[in-house]
Amino acid sequence: TATILALSPVYDEDALTAWYSVQFLSLVLLASGCAIAAVLLPPVPTASELIQVQAQIGEKALAECFGELVQNYCGTSRLVRASFLLQMLRATARTSEELRQDVAWEPFSLDVKCLERCRKVGQAACHLRTVEDVLRCNDAPWANSELHAAFVARLGTPLRQLVTAVETCLSRGDKGEVDIALQNLNDEFQTCREETLYSQASEVALREYVDHYAPIVNAFLLGIMQLGVSLRRSEDHALLPRQPGFGRIMLGRICEVPRAFIKVATLQGEEIDSQIKRGVKFSLSITLAATVVLLAESSDTFKYGIFAPLEVTFILFDRIGGSVNQSVLRILGTTAGSVYAYLALIVSNGNDAGVLMSLVTWSFAVCTARMSPKYGYAAICAAWTAGIVASGNSTDVALERIIHSFMGAVIMLVVLHALWPVRARDAVRVSLARLMADTVGLLELELDEWHALLGLSSHQEQSAARNPEVQADLVQEPASLAVEADEVHLGVVVRGAPFDDSSLRTRLDGVQTSLRTVSMLHEEACMEPELWHGQYVAEGIGAVVACTAKLIDRLSTVRTTISAQHQLPSTFSVNFHSWISPQAGFVQALTKMKISAQEVGSVLIAATDGRGSMEAALAIDNCLGDLRLQRTALHALYRDALTAAIEMGRVAVSRRVSNADMLLNNSLCAAILGVIDSLHALGGAFTTLIELDALTYGMPFK
Repeated sequence: TATILALSPVYDEDALTAWYSVQFLSLVLLASGCAIAAVLLPPVPTASELIQVQAQIGEKALAECFGELVQNYCGTSRLVRASFLLQMLRATARTSEELRQDVAWEPFSLDVKCLERCRKVGQAACHLRTVEDVLRCNDAPWANSELHAAFVARLGTPLRQLVTAVETCLSRGDKGEVDIALQNLNDEFQTCREETLYSQASEVALREYVDHYAPIVNAFLLGIMQLGVSLRRSEDHALLPRQPGFGRIMLGRICEVPRAFIKVATLQGEEIDSQIKRGVKFSLSITLAATVVLLAESSDTFKYGIFAPLEVTFILFDRIGGSVNQSVLRILGTTAGSVYAYLALIVSNGNDAGVLMSLVTWSFAVCTARMSPKYGYAAICAAWTAGIVASGNSTDVALERIIHSFMGAVIMLVVLHALWPVRARDAVRVSLARLMADTVGLLELELDEWHALLGLSSHQEQSAARNPEVQADLVQEPASLAVEADEVHLGVVVRGAPFDDSSLRTRLDGVQTSLRTVSMLHEEACMEPELWHGQYVAEGIGAVVACTAKLIDRLSTVRTTISAQHQLPSTFSVNFHSWISPQAGFVQALTKMKISAQEVGSVLIAATDGRGSMEAALAIDNCLGDLRLQRTALHALYRDALTAAIEMGRVAVSRRVSNADMLLNNSLCAAILGVIDSLHALGGAFTTLIELDALTYGMPFK
């Protein structure tokens, strides 16, 4: 708007009057009023109602995905549909969050229960992602083994009952059936373990369980039980985020303008340099675009020269890749809209009613692509360009719109390449280095927390050995599933302050946000013209981003599993016996694992930060070799501890491991080992990237 008002006097002397500005701003207000009136036409799609729709979609997809995963475990379905439904759940969660921001602009209040439903769907989706990750190993030898068949024969029925109970809970809010189904699943799992591991277990079955099946079945059942518990747990409405009112939001928007000027005035160093450079590039691009169409030899050719500088205001971004992407979309939409309006003017032969009907038809057609994340902006440009060309009632306007779109894009690209060029291919390296540092730091925190859990378990066992009363308290009596104030820690009911991992959850959310930023920069870098800067190693960077995403998903699984130590109700515990003991060397193994992970992280950060070389590739290989050794050592300790626990249970019934202990410790071991495997794969992707850089540029990271 400011650009049009500033440049209009150049093309029209009447624009120098105040009345012209008043007319223009009045038309802007009229257009805004028309948009609001269109939205208010019945039926009115309020954000609150759309959130309810998203909650219903999410609940339906959740129930179907849960059923597909159970069928896959039982061997009657594949993971293709479950993966699709999980993607739908993720999209539903993102859409609900976006809609929640719009609620404050409406004179309608958001139903807190609806927000609670969306939050529960999001939490349940996390557990289902963990279950899907476990079942990805379905091609392993255990899938067709007799041991798996025995577990499916016992657990198939209660699992299907739980699926039905979850569907009932989501549709009617009845949590009682979920409680009963969870209890039945717990009892059948206990019976199945008694039969297959203690009473009738052969050495072959025992070895198969320890080597292959324990990390699968326990992690699978843990995710399933967490799903049921999260759906039946009531949220405290007082803790849910409150939406600010319309007045506060409008006041905040108004106050943003002076705050922005104050912020610019207080910038120092590189920040003020960046702001000045951005302003210079922006103003120079607009000036050049306006100057070209004002040349004497072109003044008679172009009657709508304001389009060229106006294009620049829409397509200029900080980085070259983003500007190129926006330019391509704008040129595509402008060309399509101009051609359509040109043909409409010819066919209608100047008939205003015919032109109007053609515009209505065109707007309806392009609105189908409006919500496309890839071509949505092109659809917007196509819609309003047709209106602009038709309003000019001249076929010359269509040609000028296309020419000025290209002209604005070319001028913008020249300026961005000539003055302080900022390339996404450079920014992606910096952002990737920051992402690596955050991810490795989060991994260290997860290992530290498992270290702390092992220490607490050791302290409890030592107290039980010294004090018979404490030992008697460690034998659990079944508790009601309705007890929500009690939290479980390694099978022991701990009364007191509730478990709070909000800081780690916030850090995990920050890492996932950084990953989305890196992915966006990678897409922009793929759009940048190579020119004399050489080829962008898209495949190498893409593989690193994909491996990083897998590592972050595994870290999310670890966080979910550790949270289960405190969130599963005590009814899943029968007898307490922590079979993973710090005395067995787990603490020392975890310490060495943490050191190896830190070394891998440091060399990866050095590589992404632009200091990589073939020596860095060798350093990564050496660190990965040490990490693999530590992973093998930890896995061996885990297998020995699990074998010893089962052997002890076969000798003494009182020392048999409880369901909770078996589920939690097996799942946590499997999750940690999965994280190490993902970190190892990430290191391999970095080594490949360094080699590709050397082949592409002659030397890495230039």
